[in-house]
This record gives sequence, C-alpha cells and structure tokens, in this order.
Amino acid sequence: MLLVFDHRCLRNIARISWDHRVKFIPESNDLQIVSCACDSEVRLAQLSPTGGLACPTRLLVKHSRACHKLSIPNGESNIVLSAGADGQVFSTDLRIPKAHK
Repeated sequence: MLLVFDHRCLRNIARISWDHRVKFIPESNDLQIVSCACDSEVRLAQLSPTGGLACPTRLLVKHSRACHKLSIPNGESNIVLSAGADGQVFSTDLRIPKAHK
C-alpha cells in the first residue's frame, strides 16, 4: 500500500493499494505518480490537490512478465521508461495513449 502524506496538514491525502515501485513525475507538483509491479503493469495515478485520486489509474504498459524498473530521463518529465523480466523496455510518452517498445 502506498500512502501519500501531506506534511502541511499532517494527514494522509491518498491511499493506493499497490505492491509497486513508484516514482513521482517531475514538474507535476507531486500530483502524478507512475508505478510498476510483479503484475506486469505500469500505471499512472493522478492525485487531487485536495486529497485522494483525481481519477482512476491509467494503464500505460503491460509487460508479459513482471516489471521491476522505472526511470524518468532527466529533463524529460513526460517520458517513462519501464523494464520487465520479459526483457522488454518500453518508452511511454505520457502525452500520447500508446507506448513504444
């Protein structure tokens, strides 16, 4: 489970049930989180500034086996790289709906 904590008001603002690795998307005011897990899915969560999820999570990529690594290249806040146990690396541009191998 991922808990997002707002230190200004000292409370949890979001609770996301995942056994995922997570990264905050740069330049999103900490309102976007990308995650990956053993279920092979790479997902994007949009948080609401007032707390909780703003909308359902978006499936970015589904590897054929577990996904273990995420990377966001420096200066490329719209690009997410994911590497899975299937040997594939996906490059996902968050501005477009489909990922590229």
